Amino acid sequence: MEDERQALLEFKHGLIDKGDRLASWDSEESDCCRWAGIVCDNTTRHVHQIHLPGLDGHCLTGDFRTFKKYNEASKQRFRGNLSSSLLRLKQLRHLDISCNNFERIQIPSFIGSLQNLRYLNLSNSEFGGIIPPQLGNLSELQILCLGSFHAIGYSESTSISSMQWLSSLRMLQHVDMSNVDLREIVDWLHVINTLPSLVQLHFSGCRLTHIHPNVLSLNITSLSLLDISDNHFRSFMPPWIFSITNLVSLDLYNCGIHSLTPGSKDGFHNLTSLEFLSVYGNGFMNSSFLLKGLSSNLISLDISYCGISSPVLDSLHNLTSLRSLDLSGNRLTKTIPKSLGNLCNLIDLYISDMKSLKISLMHLLDGFFECKAPALESLFLTSLGISGHLPDQLGRLIHLRHLKLDFNQISGVIPDSIGRLSSLRTLSLPWNQISGPIPFSIGELSLLEVLDLKENYFIGFLPESIGRLSSLDMLDISDNELNGSIPDILGPLSRLLHLDLSYNFLTGPIPNSIGRLTSLERLYLKNNQFTKSFPKSIGNLSSLEELDLSSNQLEGGLPDSIGQLSSLEGLNLAHNRLNGSVPDSIVQLSKLERLHLQYNFLTGPIPNSVGRLSSLEMLDLSNNRFTISLPIGLRNLHNLNVLNVHNNLLNGSVTGYHFSNLKKLGEIRAENNRLTLHLSIDNWVPPFQLEILRIGSWNLGPYFPSWLQSQRNLRDLDISNTGISDILPSWFWSTFQDIGYLNMSHNDIKGMLIGDLSTFEPSAAVDLSNNHFEGPLPAKFSEVDLLYLDVSNNHLSGSLDQFLCFNRIMSRPLQALDLANNNLSGAIPDCWQNWGSLNLNRLQILELSENEFTGSIPLLIGREETKLKLLSLRSNNLEGAIPDELCGLTQIQILDLAHNSLSGTLPTCFYNFSTMSEKQNMSVIEQSHGIGSAFVLPTERGSPYDKFVFDFKVQVVSLVIKGSEYEYSTNLFLVTALDLSGREETKLKLLSLRSNNLEGAIPDELCGLTQIQILDLAHNSLSGTLPTCFYNFSTMSEKQNMSVIEQSHGIGSAFVLPTERGSPYDKFVFDFKVQVVSLVIKGSEYEYSTNLFLVTALDLSGNQFSGPIPEDLMSLAGLRYMNLSGNHLKGRIPEEIGKMTSLESLDISLNQLNGRIPWSISGLSSLSSLNVSFNKLTGEIPTSTQLQSLNESSFLGNALCGPPLVEQCNKKRSPPDAESTPDLSSNGQNWGLIISIVLGFIIGFWAVIAPLIASKVWRSVYFYFLYKAWFKIRVVCCNHRHG
Repeated sequence: MEDERQALLEFKHGLIDKGDRLASWDSEESDCCRWAGIVCDNTTRHVHQIHLPGLDGHCLTGDFRTFKKYNEASKQRFRGNLSSSLLRLKQLRHLDISCNNFERIQIPSFIGSLQNLRYLNLSNSEFGGIIPPQLGNLSELQILCLGSFHAIGYSESTSISSMQWLSSLRMLQHVDMSNVDLREIVDWLHVINTLPSLVQLHFSGCRLTHIHPNVLSLNITSLSLLDISDNHFRSFMPPWIFSITNLVSLDLYNCGIHSLTPGSKDGFHNLTSLEFLSVYGNGFMNSSFLLKGLSSNLISLDISYCGISSPVLDSLHNLTSLRSLDLSGNRLTKTIPKSLGNLCNLIDLYISDMKSLKISLMHLLDGFFECKAPALESLFLTSLGISGHLPDQLGRLIHLRHLKLDFNQISGVIPDSIGRLSSLRTLSLPWNQISGPIPFSIGELSLLEVLDLKENYFIGFLPESIGRLSSLDMLDISDNELNGSIPDILGPLSRLLHLDLSYNFLTGPIPNSIGRLTSLERLYLKNNQFTKSFPKSIGNLSSLEELDLSSNQLEGGLPDSIGQLSSLEGLNLAHNRLNGSVPDSIVQLSKLERLHLQYNFLTGPIPNSVGRLSSLEMLDLSNNRFTISLPIGLRNLHNLNVLNVHNNLLNGSVTGYHFSNLKKLGEIRAENNRLTLHLSIDNWVPPFQLEILRIGSWNLGPYFPSWLQSQRNLRDLDISNTGISDILPSWFWSTFQDIGYLNMSHNDIKGMLIGDLSTFEPSAAVDLSNNHFEGPLPAKFSEVDLLYLDVSNNHLSGSLDQFLCFNRIMSRPLQALDLANNNLSGAIPDCWQNWGSLNLNRLQILELSENEFTGSIPLLIGREETKLKLLSLRSNNLEGAIPDELCGLTQIQILDLAHNSLSGTLPTCFYNFSTMSEKQNMSVIEQSHGIGSAFVLPTERGSPYDKFVFDFKVQVVSLVIKGSEYEYSTNLFLVTALDLSGREETKLKLLSLRSNNLEGAIPDELCGLTQIQILDLAHNSLSGTLPTCFYNFSTMSEKQNMSVIEQSHGIGSAFVLPTERGSPYDKFVFDFKVQVVSLVIKGSEYEYSTNLFLVTALDLSGNQFSGPIPEDLMSLAGLRYMNLSGNHLKGRIPEEIGKMTSLESLDISLNQLNGRIPWSISGLSSLSSLNVSFNKLTGEIPTSTQLQSLNESSFLGNALCGPPLVEQCNKKRSPPDAESTPDLSSNGQNWGLIISIVLGFIIGFWAVIAPLIASKVWRSVYFYFLYKAWFKIRVVCCNHRHG
């Protein structure tokens, strides 16, 4: 016995036992039979059994409550080597070391010498290599387990080169080689047929390919369990399976058996003992013949994903013993046939993934509701598209333990009868349309472990009864419409592991009682409206692994208690209002892998102690107010992969030492800080290989950073505004193989564009703007499938023929092209047919302004398939008429042809800029949420960007206000301006034809531009009267709300280009400035770019318009800027001007207007600029705070009086009191004054005339008086003449 004891101690010595499971194997304990896992013969005391399975034999993750508990238990598994000292255990009959981790070592061949072994279990112990054929020497072996027992999909690395040795084990009753690689074994069935005692065979997931469909029968009549599941035979159903008449369990899961052998009449009718049948994913089961032959003894039937239709399913009958049924993934169109058997005895029902089942939930369960005592325990009806309400009869399924109705169209409310399901463990109803409050009766489900109600329409408060669900492990009510605060009732849920209340409307503070959920591992409360400070009690959640409180309104600082979350792996507090500094206690989070604090108001330096977070892989501190430089402690984050600190107030120096140990770093985003990179050596080579590098606004110059040459994996590079003043090195274009975004704008980089962009990935974005590149734009830039190209504000010269007319006629992904403000010359080539065939042209932004182009506007730009949303040819030398072909731009939103020499009349076809009857809010070039004025350009599947924002400068409108010119670009959506329009609703928001040689009248079709926000026709030779249909401008008249040309969230005025699936960026901002509007205000020109979506403007100044100002113009209540100066307008200023309540600037100077300034103008509270100078206006200037604060130059050249002019009004001629306080509600007309004048005239007239008619004497005296007066006048005049 001592020898066996020593042999066991040697065996222990070869094992690595971190869990100290063999603590009882002590050299001081003489009786080894008392050791853990050792069983001896009661008489001889020889060792008979070694029973040392890991995880207590529970090898699968599903055997544990959480992955964390599985991972913790896995640390107790043995590792190391198996000692050959076991050979000294001559009587050993049982060896079980399953569920351990031997790290891919080969099964030792000496095990084949343990002659008395009856039981050998090495399954799930992660052995590797070839299974030794010496195991064939174990002639007494009855149980052999070498695979991953019952673990479909478990990846074993063991394999067999030959199975002949298995034929020697004639005593074998149980063989498990699941997931052992047997792909090379063709004769496996022949070998198995030599084992006469075999009862169970497990060959699941062995990569077998030969099922031997021509073998008719086998000799192993004792076989009761056959599992060859998860092999891909793709063959006929072999007859030999139907010959095993004693089969009790048959598993053909996912074998790809498509049909019966041709001519075969075999079926299941001979398998009368069959109780368990799984044929998932086998097409041969779509047969009435086979279903009819199933035994009435069948207990469990899985015929899912077999393509079975409802008529075939009707063949199932008399399965009276059936307890479990899976019909998922078939082609059923009606409910379960009652002929199937006694549904009242069915315990488990699984039906999922069948959208063809167009029935209600009530109809589907009707057969169960007819039972007096339905036995149903598990009901899984997922992804069926079933509709209707949750029936009140659910309460009759009193034995129900698991109810899953995910991914359906169930509506209505949860009935109160749900509380009668007292045995329920799982209630899962996500992704439905269930509404109403969560019923109070749900608190009666005292055994409930999983409650999943996410993605529905639940409203109201969390019911307090949820606090009674003391067995609850998981609670998920995310993506609903709950409101109110979190009640304290969650505190008693001491077993809760997972809590998710995200994406609701919950308010108030996060209660301190949350700290009582001490078992909690995952807490998600993001996207609510929680306020107040971060709850200190969360520090009590020592088991917490994931904490996400992002996108709320939490305030205050981070508490020191956050350092107590010792198990935390992910912390997300982004998008809140947190302030103060990061507490030092955060360094205690030794397991933290992901830290998100972006979009807060955190201040101070980034703590140097952050370098002690040794597990950190993701650090995002962007969009805060951190100051000073990057801490040197960052160099200690050896596992860091992503560093995001962009949009802070960082300054100071960064050296190569900061990055010296960051070998895993793949992404750096630190743009929009004022950091300076100081390198101690010129040939510095970073230790990392980045994919994303954005350090725009750093100081890298003056020389081009040579260390970039080592970063060959870059796909995203931003070195804009970094002070580089150098020639672009020749190695640059060939270094990066898959770059998708390049931004080198706002530097002083010189040279010609001679690089080869062929290495750029498809749909790349390139911004080279605001540099000193010179020479022509080469054809090579046209060869690349770029998505965005901006080379504006450089010194490019020559024509565009090489670039635009490159001989490649096919669709291209280019969506935005900005070449503005260069020295490009010649005619704009008319070869747009090269840029996409019919309906495939994707170019949406074309900016060619501020160049020296000559000739006419190309006709093909306006072809029907063009998708242009912005076209700017501003400030060139273009001539000729505006072609009618431009009216083909049906998607256009900004059209800027200002500052050219265009002539002719305004086209009457602009009504083609139409979206038919679409009713849209005013949007500035498809404004996306919160971006200001932006162009949103949809792109295609496969693009590297989810949303691409081009701050694309669109020089569109300059409006003269107060005699000054202002440019608008970012607040454009608030400007309403007059321009050409169509007869139907249009997408056109901005039209500028300013400073050309256009003539003729404005056509009536103008009024069709209902969406117009800015219309600038200033400084032309247009004539005629102003149209009387301005009220059709829906946006200006506030009939429609304004929205900025597809404005995007929070980016100011920019073109937002949504891109394709797979983008590495949720939102991509390309600083592509849109010079959309220049408004002249107070004699100066202003450019608008960030608040463009706020602009509405109308500028018709500097033309030859005549006639009165139409009263319809006064209906534009949403108009902010109007300039009609420098024309020949006559008549009075309309009294209705008081209706233009949004007006901020009005210039009607240099016209021939007469009469008084209407008193209603004093009611325009927003008016800050008014110029009525050099007209023929008379009378008193109306009084208001705004008007009297203006400069007197605004009123010169008239016959006006009163403040702010020096000339005071004649009090005798002043209007009566009634006039001085006009009734603005009567459109400025003083009816009291008018009536008094009329009555006075009548009374005075008849007071004189009536006596003369009535008395002859009075008549004689009166006419005698007139005669004498006339005679005296004549005498005086004659004397004066002769004298």
